[in-house]
Amino acid sequence: MIIWINGPFGVGKTTLSQALVQRLPQARLYDPEVLGRWILRLTPRPLWPLWPNDYQNLRLWQRTTYLSARWRGAGPHALIVPMSVYRPQVFARTIGALRADGLEVRHLALLAPPEVIWQRLERRGRGEHRYSWTGARVEEALAWLSALPPEERLETGNLGPGEVLEAVLGRLNTASRTVLDSRDTDLPPAVL
Repeated sequence: MIIWINGPFGVGKTTLSQALVQRLPQARLYDPEVLGRWILRLTPRPLWPLWPNDYQNLRLWQRTTYLSARWRGAGPHALIVPMSVYRPQVFARTIGALRADGLEVRHLALLAPPEVIWQRLERRGRGEHRYSWTGARVEEALAWLSALPPEERLETGNLGPGEVLEAVLGRLNTASRTVLDSRDTDLPPAVL
């Protein structure tokens, strides 16, 4: 099973995903953002002006993210994927393609009011704010993600990290008993 944690930058995907890995037996973490940064580093500097301004728009990133999640998510343990995906074409080529291949994908978008997310971005201390690259995409992401079916959205604006974790665990437990009842201990949890 793949548990894809979606949402705007700064909404709490990484915090939640790390907590899920600690709470779900044998869960593993796969962060496609690492792949995106790796692709950027491999691109020669003179070619940077030709970039589409976001590695998610690159077919290489889309295909490799899909293949990595498909390979890692086909196993018996939950694969946690914290990644903002809010463009329909990118969603179709990643999450949609995984579902089309028959993999069980539990997709959940974390939402919060833009002001809350911008405050969270500023608190991260990385120079992110409303007008930074990440902050400028908050409203676009919220607009698309807010149109998802209710069972794929979780409003987190008034919740702390522990409350978000418990709400997500409750949804996962309701959706699939195998996530919380899988107690295999033959392999240690891994960060991919």
